[in-house]
Amino acid sequence: MSKKKGLSLEEKRTRMMEIFFETKDVFQLKDIEKIAPKTKGISPMTVKEVLQSLVDDNMVDCERVGTSNYYWAFPSKALHARKCQTGGAATTGDRLIGLDISS
Repeated sequence: MSKKKGLSLEEKRTRMMEIFFETKDVFQLKDIEKIAPKTKGISPMTVKEVLQSLVDDNMVDCERVGTSNYYWAFPSKALHARKCQTGGAATTGDRLIGLDISS
């Protein structure tokens, strides 16, 4: 018999982000806890931990409305974040090129 190899934390994070990007919807924790094991094979025991790590890294947004927490992540935000990172690096490089080193 072969043992099933579990998913690494990074694989779980990637798969959970796929859930948000594919559905483009807003979820409560209980909804994600039902969807993630069925569609992406993420262990039900680790869904909350993986989701919290994504929220901590600002990859997934979380907002408390009343007594419920809602989670969402849209592809446009990820694209915007990547553009800002590459744009910020170019601006920093431009400033470094403009420096006068002779003084």
